[in-house]
Amino acid sequence: AETAAIKTQAEASDAMTLAQQMGSLTTGARRSAREVVIAAEEGLTPRYVARVGTRADSFAAPGRTDVYAADIADLRGLMGRPEEAMRMVGWETSWIDGAKNGGAKVYVTVVDTVKAAGWKTSQIDWSGVEKMARKDLLDPDSRFMEFMKAHNVEPDNVPKLFKELKELPPGSPRPTHLEDFQLVLSKSYGLNELYGGNGFTLTDKNVGGRSGNVGAREVKVSGQDLSLDPAAKGIWWDSIEIGEFTKTAAAGND
Repeated sequence: AETAAIKTQAEASDAMTLAQQMGSLTTGARRSAREVVIAAEEGLTPRYVARVGTRADSFAAPGRTDVYAADIADLRGLMGRPEEAMRMVGWETSWIDGAKNGGAKVYVTVVDTVKAAGWKTSQIDWSGVEKMARKDLLDPDSRFMEFMKAHNVEPDNVPKLFKELKELPPGSPRPTHLEDFQLVLSKSYGLNELYGGNGFTLTDKNVGGRSGNVGAREVKVSGQDLSLDPAAKGIWWDSIEIGEFTKTAAAGND
């Protein structure tokens, strides 16, 4: 019954308009940690995806064909709570502190992947990441190979390293010998150490009112070009400022 209810909620979310989704960032309520885990286990891929960052109207760098994004259902009700939104999508504390020190504004950019021509969402887990990496191992000019060389990671060790990552419990610290490989994955595919390989992000600091360190449902977003068309703002994508840090803000506070 619980799983059926979560599937029904996901269908209702997909049926919303872009304007309704943007409004839910203020008036809605995010899913619980348990609901996020069940959505990931069931492989539910949302129509509306979101990214949190310090640049307005930005989803991916020009020319990017693959990025990772959150289900907007896990960011609802976070207007005025920028630090919480950043943690939910896997921002590390050091990155958040940098944004605070710079007095950054924080934005949520949302995309309707049904109306965005050529965009699609899919489930992502360690097996999917390994498949991308194995493909890039065959291309000496790939970013993956570039960063492998820079961090002295041997290509022959890749299968073993992925096996170890898959066997780590979600949220557990990486052994020292995996840190360089994790850095390669972060630079190549945007998967930092808070990616747990289970279809959702992790938080390196508990979020108030939330059990454990489960963040947002995370999916892969693919397309020939994931940059945003300015003329399509309000049609198949939109962006909104959810908060601003002041340079005098104390660490850990919005």
